[in-house]
Amino acid sequence: MQLTFTDLLEKLPPDSVEFVGDNQFKLNLTQITGEELGFDSSVVEPITKLLDALVKLTQSINDEKLMNDEDSIKFASKDIVGTPEKPMYEYIVRVDVNPNSFLENLVDPTAT
Repeated sequence: MQLTFTDLLEKLPPDSVEFVGDNQFKLNLTQITGEELGFDSSVVEPITKLLDALVKLTQSINDEKLMNDEDSIKFASKDIVGTPEKPMYEYIVRVDVNPNSFLENLVDPTAT
């Protein structure tokens, strides 16, 4: 398993990502949240649900790697932090970089 859009689609609601041609994808945040959204809508829920899908994809890859006795990857994770009175989710997305080219050459953790 890899970090691909095909695999991410399995973690998102149907029709939430569409290939529209010319190397372009359309991310439908209304489908992801199940709510009608506009430019004045909050970005918190749609982005959080997208991050949740990345966490699920990471967990799926690591489950498969565990079954094959391979090292897990570190890509997307989610933890509950804060206090019982004020709990918060903390998302972390880690991406290795080639130190010679940095953001022009991000390394997919499943490719190593």
